[in-house]
Amino acid sequence: MNKRIRKKHKTLLYQKYMEDIVSEISCNKNIRRILNDMPYNTTLEISEKSNHKFNKYISDILKQQLIFYVSKVRYCTKRYIEGAVIFKFTTEYKKPVEYSWNNLHEFTEGDDEV
Repeated sequence: MNKRIRKKHKTLLYQKYMEDIVSEISCNKNIRRILNDMPYNTTLEISEKSNHKFNKYISDILKQQLIFYVSKVRYCTKRYIEGAVIFKFTTEYKKPVEYSWNNLHEFTEGDDEV
């Protein structure tokens, strides 16, 4: 398979699985905490090489040599609740791009409130 066809095939796989990756990462409390503690615009790689635990479905997606990137950003092109923590998801080809957001209180659950 030549390079152009291989890239097109991977791009289609990224489009197919991006929503599932966004959902899994956004719901994974451990990864959300890691992202929240990271500086803005610092990228976390989500791949088969990652040291994070994923469910079997996501692990199977990553076995297709797909690499996703997620970072905490201050702004996004989609509507979100002000004060939310926003995550930006991209791929090795920089597209597709998706966003998710979490309420800030989700990161402080269990902390003592004043």
